[in-house]
Amino acid sequence: MKYPVLGALSLILTCYIVAPAQTTTTSKSATNKTAARKKVAAPAAAATAAPAQLPVPNWLPPTSPVQPAATIVHDLLDTKLDVRFDWAKQWLLGTATLTVRPHFYAQNQLVLDAKGFDVKSVELVNSSTKKGKDLKFTYDKKKLTVSLDRSYTRTEPYQVRIQYIAKPNELPSTGGSEAITDDKGLYFINPLGMDKTKPRQIWTQGESESSSCWFPTIDKPNQRMTQEISITVESGLKTLSTACSLPHSATLMAPAPMFGSRLYQRLLT
Repeated sequence: MKYPVLGALSLILTCYIVAPAQTTTTSKSATNKTAARKKVAAPAAAATAAPAQLPVPNWLPPTSPVQPAATIVHDLLDTKLDVRFDWAKQWLLGTATLTVRPHFYAQNQLVLDAKGFDVKSVELVNSSTKKGKDLKFTYDKKKLTVSLDRSYTRTEPYQVRIQYIAKPNELPSTGGSEAITDDKGLYFINPLGMDKTKPRQIWTQGESESSSCWFPTIDKPNQRMTQEISITVESGLKTLSTACSLPHSATLMAPAPMFGSRLYQRLLT
């Protein structure tokens, strides 16, 4: 009876000794597999950390500052211009009738861009009679600030009429931009006719904020409006504009020393 009992005890002890050895081997094997996975994954992480740098075109500026859109206080709905020219002084004599409305909040004043003008008068136009009511204004040769007769809401469009003289050649130049190297807005070419090799011309270039050099406006690229332009010129000269023409009317202005014709056009800018 002694031998069977000893055999059973030796079997139990053998099981206890072998089992831990197997557990240790399995644990080491799992650890080795994890380490192997980490070694394989490491090169992939290194590859995504440093992406290839894209080439930068040489025409891009070295920095790209944020240029937010201008804050819209008023919506400029329509501009009617009636202009003629003093060729000798290189002036534009104009009347501008602007239809505007507050963009969101009610407003009791209107601020317009108007560069280097002589402002003669500012009126509030009666929508039915078209008669004007004088309005008070201040002007610093850059901004024309008009005090309205009351506060207007966003559902109340109104009209102001401004008589002015624009003097683009007397403006200090700020240099324009790389694409457009001048910013006078309106240009007289051979105004006195002294150069026989050049025609007498007047042309305009308003991009991007130079239109206010020859008529009062909200001179920002995020304004959209219709325009109706009446241009009086000497007989023998022609007017040209990129627009949808309304019926063209040519009239001789007999009482005036400068005869001319008028062109009515409507623009959507």
